[in-house]
Amino acid sequence: GYAYSRAARRLTPATPVTAQGSDVRVPLTEIADGKLHRYAFDVEGTPVRFILVQAAPGNVRTAFDACQICGADGYRQEGPQVICQTCGSAINVPTIGMGGGCNPRHLDARTDGQSVVVPVAALAAGRRYFETH
Repeated sequence: GYAYSRAARRLTPATPVTAQGSDVRVPLTEIADGKLHRYAFDVEGTPVRFILVQAAPGNVRTAFDACQICGADGYRQEGPQVICQTCGSAINVPTIGMGGGCNPRHLDARTDGQSVVVPVAALAAGRRYFETH
């Protein structure tokens, strides 16, 4: 039963992204469905995963796909809820990227009207969350 329960909770694959200058850009149209979208940016051989969710028009939540408590196992979506892979905590979408509890770690980003813009420097700073020791 354990193997089947873990299989049902696999993460969706991360979409690889590349930098355009000093930023990674994800078109807003790509995340307009209000669902969790997972991306990965390679930082010196380490895939740094981040998630984007459009909580409401004009309100995009950005965060690393890792938390301070449970580590880098990531998050999945079940219906309207974002769920921690490790402990099963349900995360309120409007709080994604804010501190506290099992919330995804904050990732600096902004929107420019057409894209979510994530600085490469911010992704590089999050590499430590995904390194294996």
